[in-house]
Amino acid sequence: MLDTIIQKVRFRKVLIDGGSALNILFTGALTEFGLSKEDLTPIDSPFWGIVPGRLSHPLGEIALPV
Repeated sequence: MLDTIIQKVRFRKVLIDGGSALNILFTGALTEFGLSKEDLTPIDSPFWGIVPGRLSHPLGEIALPV
């Protein structure tokens, strides 16, 4: 666990999981970063497992400096 700054926003108690292939950022966090959905790069890769038994579609992807 560590404190980190991402997109000029300080996060406290960030958990690091080096084995995760999927990193999720909720839209509320996107707003905190001062970003919008238009800042995301479109992606067409649905995934399973977030909502049990249902396919999920990401809004897009973005690389954030840490």
